[in-house]
Amino acid sequence: MICHGCEWTICEVGDHMRGLYVRKSKYSMAYRMVLLLFFLYFFHRYAVELGASSLTRYVLDFVNIAIYIYSLQKKYSLEKIDKALMACYGGILIIGTVSAILNIGTWKSGIVYYLFDCRNLIRFLIFFQSCKVLVKPEEVDNILNWFLCFHILNCILVVYQYFTLEVPIFWMRGDNLNGFFGTATGGNIYINVLLISTAMIALYRWSNRRGSMGTMLFIQLLNLVIATLIEIKMYYVEMVLICVFFAIPYMRRPSRKRFAWGMFIIFGGVVSFVVLIPILYKIYPWMEGTMSLSYMVNAFSTERGEGISRLSAVPDVIEKIFENDLYDSLFGIGLGTANINGMRTEFAQKFYWTNYSWYSTAYMLIETGVVGLIIYIISFLMLFFNIKRDALYASISKCMCLIAIILMIYNESLKTEAGYMIFFLIAIGFSGKREQEGEHGRR
Repeated sequence: MICHGCEWTICEVGDHMRGLYVRKSKYSMAYRMVLLLFFLYFFHRYAVELGASSLTRYVLDFVNIAIYIYSLQKKYSLEKIDKALMACYGGILIIGTVSAILNIGTWKSGIVYYLFDCRNLIRFLIFFQSCKVLVKPEEVDNILNWFLCFHILNCILVVYQYFTLEVPIFWMRGDNLNGFFGTATGGNIYINVLLISTAMIALYRWSNRRGSMGTMLFIQLLNLVIATLIEIKMYYVEMVLICVFFAIPYMRRPSRKRFAWGMFIIFGGVVSFVVLIPILYKIYPWMEGTMSLSYMVNAFSTERGEGISRLSAVPDVIEKIFENDLYDSLFGIGLGTANINGMRTEFAQKFYWTNYSWYSTAYMLIETGVVGLIIYIISFLMLFFNIKRDALYASISKCMCLIAIILMIYNESLKTEAGYMIFFLIAIGFSGKREQEGEHGRR
């Protein structure tokens, strides 16, 4: 990697790395600010591990606000999707605020926790709006290059940690192998989002003849190896879903060649899934049988202890926490009430054992009810249907909209800084139109 003032280049790393480059050019202030935010995003957990304050992650908020203020200087008119999103998030904030006021006597949640959860919700909305307005298509391509380059460096560190890191609870060591996202539990959330993102980028570039098959296969294989080493079993499922999504356009206008390409994508995902499961069992013998369909359905729908499960989070919360109260079930108990920071809220102390904070669906349901949760899901569906088919990065953005809903059920990605990468990849679907050959240009 060579730096000459403001110009960067990245050398090729063998034939499989062809296409991972950063063009020499002049970039806008917005591009530099977004790149700074992602630099902080990639390394903030590692900085804390090296001794920096745990408040380091809040620096991302200041950069995010600075980017948003900068975007306000640009003259642009709000599109329908912008107004619709603002209406959705405004509705969630109104529901959460009214419910918090009505329940303040019951749960005594403070203004600090309320503001924290408002911030947690709004920060990704304003980041999405900023990227949608500011980042140019050619700058998007460059940022995606950086994602891939960081990912490769991070994978190297993960492999090193796999062979050198010693942890007190060996059977959970996969949770600690997170590369630059640190060795503390919770880093797998960021790794999972990075694996998903790079898989989409690699498939997008290959299907648009903007990257070689070698690079695409290299990234997919690398992702599967890393997911196996750090026990992210869910990534196998996510990868198959991504492959199916990218294969669908080939099936829409069938021809022998297009059909063959579509089947190649799906077949590759399924074969990788089947081949790597025995390797996972070999590395972690205690996980044998955990990737069977019956086990996964049972694991997703069964409560952990007496807590809340992923697939049945909605009925679990309504029954175990709301005790079937109609108002609480519909509108929740208010923003900030379920906040677990410091375990100081009365609600957190009483219901922490249910693990409600592990899943975005459960957390959103508790604070804004079924109505707020439905509005939140609708916001992603609106984004999906408002991304035009001729948008330059439509396939990446549409796929991420659907994966975001899955992540909402699976873990708490949308409550963490990982949301920045998710919303950036959704925003790029609004950044420009593709050339006439279009996406899925392989005929």
